[in-house]
Amino acid sequence: MAPRVLRSHTILGPDGARIAATEWVAGDDLAEPFDPDLPTVVLAHGWTLSQRTWHLVVEGLLSQRRARVVTYDQPGHGGSSFGRGPVEVRDLGNTMAAVIEIAAPEGPLILGGHSMGGMTVMAFAGRHPDVMAQRVGGALLVSTTPTLYGVALPPAATWALNALGSLPERLRGPHVGQYFTAISNFGPDPDPAHVAEVAEIISGTSPRATGRYWGALTRYDERDSLRSLAQVPVRVLVGEIDLLTPAVWSRRWVADVPSAQLEVVPGCGHMLTYQGAAQIIDALVSLVDGATSGDPAAAQ
Repeated sequence: MAPRVLRSHTILGPDGARIAATEWVAGDDLAEPFDPDLPTVVLAHGWTLSQRTWHLVVEGLLSQRRARVVTYDQPGHGGSSFGRGPVEVRDLGNTMAAVIEIAAPEGPLILGGHSMGGMTVMAFAGRHPDVMAQRVGGALLVSTTPTLYGVALPPAATWALNALGSLPERLRGPHVGQYFTAISNFGPDPDPAHVAEVAEIISGTSPRATGRYWGALTRYDERDSLRSLAQVPVRVLVGEIDLLTPAVWSRRWVADVPSAQLEVVPGCGHMLTYQGAAQIIDALVSLVDGATSGDPAAAQ
């Protein structure tokens, strides 16, 4: 049974961005739409993507646990606008805090993020350690990294991405082909419908968002935030053949988070929210159960 929308929000971010957020619950007609004893799961998506990329995970999680799930579009992505001033990945932690304040102001939380969304969770942990300590019962980090470890593109590609960041926000980019999407984001034999959906989402992202956030990613470093993140159980998933945030990066930084458990998903690339949805759902269920029982070992 497909999940249903409990509420939709337009949330004012700290920098003036208007953030499109959605609360999801199980798609039945019971009087209580969700179990109030379960933590609210808040999920952040990746660069050039949107909250749509979580739909398989949301459906699978809500078929197993009557939790409430909040997804939202990052500033400049999907249905969300840019805010004022420069773009920095670290500021996305404050955007997540604004979403939580409106959509999940009370009760325990599980935070999750894919790619740049995982970086958002790290930034949140660094900027809001009190909330991490008082409300967060676990974190899910998928295909992500606390820094790009010095990766650099060829000068021409860097120039082109920086140039995109100066284009008008309303301008849409060229269509991104399914072949390129498949080889850069998926492992072998992906579901064609999943590839088509991701290509459509990327194509719908403005060149301005693509360029501005690439610049932000190259400046990003949240390794100091890992100390705050380590206060809670952390599940880390990465595709075995992820070309964008390689598994070797996850192995490197997970060593600095004693509370983290790493799972490398065989045969998968970057878009684990599709090819690795089952593993993500299992990880979220374990985090929800651990936070509910008060036993951190249950999240492992």
